[in-house]
Amino acid sequence: MRSVVVGVFVVVVLSTGAPGVGLAGEPPLADAGLDQQTTVGATVQLDATGSRDPDGSITAYNWTIEAPNGSTLEPSCGSCGTTTFRPTRIGQYNVTVSVTGEDGLNQSDTLYVEANAGTGPSVQLSGTENPTVGSDTTYTADASAGNVPLERVEWHENDSEVGSQAIGGDQQAVDHEFTFANATPRNVTATVIDVAGQRTNESLVVRPQARRSGGGDHRQGFYRSGVDGGEYVEAAPSVDKEGYNTVIDENTGEVEGTVECCYEGDNGDSPYSVDESDEESDKGSDDSDSVKDGGESGNTGGL
Repeated sequence: MRSVVVGVFVVVVLSTGAPGVGLAGEPPLADAGLDQQTTVGATVQLDATGSRDPDGSITAYNWTIEAPNGSTLEPSCGSCGTTTFRPTRIGQYNVTVSVTGEDGLNQSDTLYVEANAGTGPSVQLSGTENPTVGSDTTYTADASAGNVPLERVEWHENDSEVGSQAIGGDQQAVDHEFTFANATPRNVTATVIDVAGQRTNESLVVRPQARRSGGGDHRQGFYRSGVDGGEYVEAAPSVDKEGYNTVIDENTGEVEGTVECCYEGDNGDSPYSVDESDEESDKGSDDSDSVKDGGESGNTGGL
């Protein structure tokens, strides 16, 4: 007798449902958008409405923005599908959106915004170019912002920083006092920096002046403008034209410069000026010379 074995195969077909319909409990698909390039101070548009929930709809958005220095920025609307922000520093911003579906599950996506330099600040520096040695002298930096707010002003005397002041907003005038110990020419510079680290500066060539009276043998001169900020030329002042401390061009009769430095023995460190007693002394000396010359002429004629 033969035994007959009958096998029964059961085929189970699992259905995933109609196309586009997800299983319950499937997380949403977050889409923060494409990476972007911009400049500091410009408005960046963010749009996460391309996100979707396979088994429902998106019920919540949450944006977070990390700045290049690690700090956190707030967008104009942190819980909206679309929002904006303004980068204030040069560098990469990490922008993340987290979306939540109907079943409470969430998913996130990150885009990167590279912020490049934009329009930087500007500054105008004002103050006297001929301060008095030993006196407090005020210089003013009138600063204006570019794309982003101002942050600070730095003051320099030649290459040395002598002060720093915090500022803010879009425009501000800032004063700083200098006291110059000697008459050596130097540069006074104001540097303005904004919150993005962008900077600009303006300088003045300053030639401090000291008052000095008395005669003597003077190595005098003046700075001729237009030659690398001023070429120093040794010259004596013209007594009878335009005041004692001016130099007159013999060919044109025009004032060529102002005698401001130096008396002999100080190696150019002490500026020169003359008081009225010096002028009277010089005039008396000239009269004596004239009489002497006249006397000699008369003696010669009598021979």
